[in-house]
Amino acid sequence: STIEFVRDFVGHNTGVTCLAKVDGKGRFLSASKDRSLKVWDAFGFKLSGCTCDDDESNQKILLATFDNMDRRALTCIVMTQVGQYVRPTDQVDLAMIAAIGRKTVMEGSGSVSRAAREKRIIGCSCEFAAISGKHKVVKIWSMKHVDRNPLEECNLVDITMEQELSHDMAIESIASSPGNEMLLTGDRMGDVRLWCCGKNVFLPSSSRQWTCQRVFSWRSKFDLMS
Repeated sequence: STIEFVRDFVGHNTGVTCLAKVDGKGRFLSASKDRSLKVWDAFGFKLSGCTCDDDESNQKILLATFDNMDRRALTCIVMTQVGQYVRPTDQVDLAMIAAIGRKTVMEGSGSVSRAAREKRIIGCSCEFAAISGKHKVVKIWSMKHVDRNPLEECNLVDITMEQELSHDMAIESIASSPGNEMLLTGDRMGDVRLWCCGKNVFLPSSSRQWTCQRVFSWRSKFDLMS
């Protein structure tokens, strides 16, 4: 097998600190020392109404930019909920059927055909956790589709901070298991915390909540008390 160069993703002003794959359709996140977060579509999609000769100029690659994500640059990003990303050019699958159904209920029967004509994203959503240097919290962010025209210079997705998960010391590593709704966080003193996510089944519109289920520590009880 051979590896071939596809394209450059240009946009950050300084070094990239971390990358995270969002889904299996080419969407990924990048964070930089300039404290920004960017959402990319590696494959892109052709923009209607654009007459540029260059194929890359006819495609929307950078979906969104969020500046000043934290006081320090993000050092690690992990997905806590696998993204659902539906483009008009995608093959019909369960994700597309669900996205079309939601869009039709909320915006009317003509909304899907308008999105297809204008090459808008029909739907996207995901959740990710991020840490920045020397902070004692992990921030949980949700990312959702915003129905805007991709020909305009604007973000096609929005993000919202949903929750902060705290440690006693600065957090230096995180790992997740999106399918099992679990998150591991480790701090500089050696404590590892296991977080699990739940949702109120009686309130479908309520947000997901993470709670600490267990703490793994190499320190003795005497050390913890002192």
